[in-house]
Amino acid sequence: MAEPKQGFCWHVHHNVLLEWCWDIDYRAGVIKDRKPPHEVATRLHLFRPVTGRLPDAVLQAGTAYEKTRRAFAEVWMGRINAGIAYAKANDAKANDAKVADDAKAASEKARASCGEAERVCNKVGAVLDGAILNHRAEIEALHAKECGCKEWNGTEIVFPKAQEK
Repeated sequence: MAEPKQGFCWHVHHNVLLEWCWDIDYRAGVIKDRKPPHEVATRLHLFRPVTGRLPDAVLQAGTAYEKTRRAFAEVWMGRINAGIAYAKANDAKANDAKVADDAKAASEKARASCGEAERVCNKVGAVLDGAILNHRAEIEALHAKECGCKEWNGTEIVFPKAQEK
C-alpha cells in the first residue's frame, strides 16, 4: 500500500489557515462526503498543499511532529493488538488463566505506553502551533501569494449561504 500524500496544507479545516495533513486524499474525501453541500466546492478549492517555503522553525517543528505522530500511531496499533490478544485470551480463560492474566497485563502496559506517547505528541504539536503563531506574518504573506483567496477572513473560511429549497 502506498504511503498517503501528506504535508503542510492551506485550509485543511475551516478555522485553521495552515496545518499538517496526514492524508490529503482522505481529507478531500471527508470534505466531499461529510461537509454541508454548500461548503464542498469552496473547501475543495481552498484545500491545497503549500508549495512555497515555510519558515525554518515551522518546517523543523513540522518534521518533529510528523515523526512523533508516526511513532504514536505505531504505539496505538500495539495497544489495539494487545487488546485483541487479551480479549482472545480472556475468552479462553477457562483453559489457561495464566495466559489470560499475562495478556491483560500486556494490554494494560500497552495502554499506559499509548497514553505517554499521546502526551509527547501533544507537546510536540504545541511546539508546532507556537512556531506557526510566531511566524504568522510570514505564513499569511505566503498564503496570500499561493492562495489569494477572498473567503479567508483571518480566522475562518466564509462560505456562501446555503440555498433554501
